[in-house]
Amino acid sequence: MPIDHPNAKSIWFTLESGDENILENVMVVETDLHLNTRHPDHDSEAVNSLVKATQDFMEKDVRHVTKLRIVSIRRDQA
Repeated sequence: MPIDHPNAKSIWFTLESGDENILENVMVVETDLHLNTRHPDHDSEAVNSLVKATQDFMEKDVRHVTKLRIVSIRRDQA
């Protein structure tokens, strides 16, 4: 897996068409973290650490990944 982080559970890539039909390479990182900042189990330190790990990867692979999306696989986000 390109991201070395304990909360990065899976990573996949997709294409998106943005303004002027320009294709963007999007890295989608699925995590087991609560991303809702109002959730009592939200861990901002862990989320920030995951964001930094993904940004570090993107800096090394700037030609490939142009956008990042972090998605929680938790279903109890409310």
